[in-house]
Amino acid sequence: MVIFRLLGYTEFSYSSTYLLILGFVFEKTLLSIIIGRYFYKSELNKKLLDNEFQIASKTQKFLLPANVPSNERIQFSWFYSPKLEVGGDFFDLYYKDNKYYILLMDVAGHGISGSMIASMVKIIFDKYKTIPEVSKILNLIRKSLIGKIGNLFITGIFLEIDLKNMSLSVHMAGHEPLYLIQKNKFQKIKLHGKPIAEYYDMDLEKSIISINKNDILFLYTDGLIELFNKQEELDIKKIINILEKNDFDIEKTNHEIQKIINKNKSKIDDDITYIFIKIK
Repeated sequence: MVIFRLLGYTEFSYSSTYLLILGFVFEKTLLSIIIGRYFYKSELNKKLLDNEFQIASKTQKFLLPANVPSNERIQFSWFYSPKLEVGGDFFDLYYKDNKYYILLMDVAGHGISGSMIASMVKIIFDKYKTIPEVSKILNLIRKSLIGKIGNLFITGIFLEIDLKNMSLSVHMAGHEPLYLIQKNKFQKIKLHGKPIAEYYDMDLEKSIISINKNDILFLYTDGLIELFNKQEELDIKKIINILEKNDFDIEKTNHEIQKIINKNKSKIDDDITYIFIKIK
C-alpha cells in the first residue's frame, strides 16, 4: 500500500493488523475520490463521489480513540469536526504506566492532503507510543515523515498527566496554547517549540505544572479560533463563561459549544478539534 511504502514499511512486521486494514481502506477510498474529481462529468459521478467522501469520513473516524479512559479521577470530553468530510486533525488519549497521555496534532491545510498525512501520523504514532519518553516519540514521528510531507508542517501538543503526583507535563511543537482553568481563573500555557517539518530540526519545549482537584485543561486546534476569536487568538473568556453557565460540567459545555459550531458552520474554514480534561 502506498501509505505504508511511503513510511518505509517494506515488510509488514508491525503487528497491528487493524492498521493495515484501515490504511488500505482509507488509501483506496481517497484514491477513488481523487480519480472521481478528475473524471467529474455527470450528476451520477457526483453522487458516487459524495458516497466515496462519506465512506472516507467514516473510515477516518476509526483513527480517533475508541476507548476514552475516563474514570472517577479524571474525565475527558472532546469534539472533532473536519472542514470537509475528511481532515488533517488527529488526536489520541490513552493510559499507560499509571499516567494519562493526550496527543493532539494539526496538519497544515485540510481535506485530502491533510487526511493522508494525519493517517500517516496515526500509523507512526501507534508504532512508537509505548516508548516512555514523549520527546523521543515526537522525534521519531518527524524522522518517519522526512521526504513524505513536502513543505507542509504539523503542530502538536502532548500532555502527560500524573495523578499520583498531581503533575502535568506539557510538550509543545508550535501548537496553540493550552489553558488550565481553575474556576473563573485561567493560566495560558504557551511554549515556543517549532512545528514538525522537514525544513528544520525538531525543537520541543517542555513544562511541568502542578494540578489540583477540579482543574480543567482545554486544548484545541486553530480552527476553533475562527469561532471564538480575539485578535487572532482564542478568546478563552467566552469558553469560561460557557463553563460557568454549566457549573463547570465539561460534557454540558461541550454540547453547548457544538451547537454554536453547527450554527456557524458556514463561517468556519478549517478543521476543528478540542478536548476538555477535568481532574476530579
